[in-house]
Amino acid sequence: MPALYQNKGITGNAFANVGYKLDNGFRFGLDAGYFSGSVLLQGKSSHYIYTSYSASKELFNKKLTVAVAASNPYSKFFKFNSYTSTRIFISKASTRSDIATIVSA
Repeated sequence: MPALYQNKGITGNAFANVGYKLDNGFRFGLDAGYFSGSVLLQGKSSHYIYTSYSASKELFNKKLTVAVAASNPYSKFFKFNSYTSTRIFISKASTRSDIATIVSA
């Protein structure tokens, strides 16, 4: 007898980070990541890619650090899609939220 509900697929995540510090007190960084989305029992969700950049400068003999960071500067919104499918119905959902941020300290 076949299973009532089943779904197959691969999920995974990948991350990368690189940073570099100069002799003059400047530091630069880059973060990136990929989320493949989820395979659910009756559907799946969308993938997501993010990037983050950072820069900082040490001042006053390393007593003060000024920093700025930007997350997802290329995308104003994060759009998340998912769907569920059964023999009786199909449901599709989409959510959109702000993701681009710039922070300084």
